[in-house]
Amino acid sequence: GKNTTQGAFSGFINAVKAGVISSDSWLYVENLDRLTRQDVMTALNLFTSLLKLGLTIVTGMDGKIYTEESISNNVNDLIMSLFLFSRANEESLTKQKRAYETTLKLIERHKSGLPTNIKSAGSTPFWIDATGPNTEAVKPHPIYFKAAKEAVRLLLSGWGNYRVAHYLNENSDIYPPPPGKKTRNKNREARWTVPNIKKMRLNRALMGEKVLTLNNVTYHLEDYFPPVCTPAEFARLQDVACNNKMPQGCK
Repeated sequence: GKNTTQGAFSGFINAVKAGVISSDSWLYVENLDRLTRQDVMTALNLFTSLLKLGLTIVTGMDGKIYTEESISNNVNDLIMSLFLFSRANEESLTKQKRAYETTLKLIERHKSGLPTNIKSAGSTPFWIDATGPNTEAVKPHPIYFKAAKEAVRLLLSGWGNYRVAHYLNENSDIYPPPPGKKTRNKNREARWTVPNIKKMRLNRALMGEKVLTLNNVTYHLEDYFPPVCTPAEFARLQDVACNNKMPQGCK
């Protein structure tokens, strides 16, 4: 359901509401389940709200055309839309259940000491290569792991985030910056930034720990990632960061 509050679809809806995009525009989707895979009532509310804006929704798979008037005059179209939304939601829940069960098995596999690569939950930091199968351990990234090691070394020596970022950018031929999020400006040069360094120094993956949450249960998988530093050094990183702040910010 994030597509209604984030990203291009959200932007489209807001543009129609603001009058930037004409309300008599046509919205093409391959199938109704591409609008959302949330529960039936939420999906129906979204569907009808789009039609009430004046939009015409066209589905490419079956060539159906939906308008507020057509739905009002043909209850069969409304029933069919409910069926499609229900089926999409059930499929989504089934996939979530499978992913959950698979992740739990992989967690147990890691705990038993076997090499594991969990891609279905949690995140992988930029300095780690997790492109292998789920029965292989993750590996240091061939390019960015060295940069992470150097950044941690400099931070432990007392350098601040800005100074570290500047140094890495000055030596980007040795320590190339990780690719950032895609932006509209495709020509924008990738660079190390202070937020990069701040986020990295707080990441427990530095000491090899993967943290993930399933159904509101948080798992801490030690010795999962190749470590950049020891637990003691990770604790020192936080102390150094605290000492570099104003006193009132450290309690």
